[in-house]
Amino acid sequence: MGMADFVLIPCMPDRGSLREAIRTAQQTASLAKAARRTIRYSLIRTRWVPTGKAERAVLEMIQEQGLPVMAQWLSNLAAFSQISLSGSVPLSGSVGSQADRLIEELITIGIIPPKGSSPNRRPSPPTQTSEAA
Repeated sequence: MGMADFVLIPCMPDRGSLREAIRTAQQTASLAKAARRTIRYSLIRTRWVPTGKAERAVLEMIQEQGLPVMAQWLSNLAAFSQISLSGSVPLSGSVGSQADRLIEELITIGIIPPKGSSPNRRPSPPTQTSEAA
């Protein structure tokens, strides 16, 4: 985490997850201070049902703490559990569209480059050619 430019901290709608998310945010801030550089972070709400009572309470606590939170959340879909088993992310359906919206948000806030751009691309070193003398 100390080498990261941005940390995405998951937070489920329960007290334990919120406590760990707050602790991770504090640890990120501490590492940034020790490294003498900025390490941005944001909470990502996971297993989230926006109309749920627990979700609303946790979101209120997140806001009271002044923690940054992504606008996009990841719903409580069975497909997310399947991802951890299969290792492949669906490109369509609810999971695919939520992932697309999260990626768009990360692009918008400048965390990841837009598709087709490569800000870290370095010029290739000149190729060495041997000439017969």
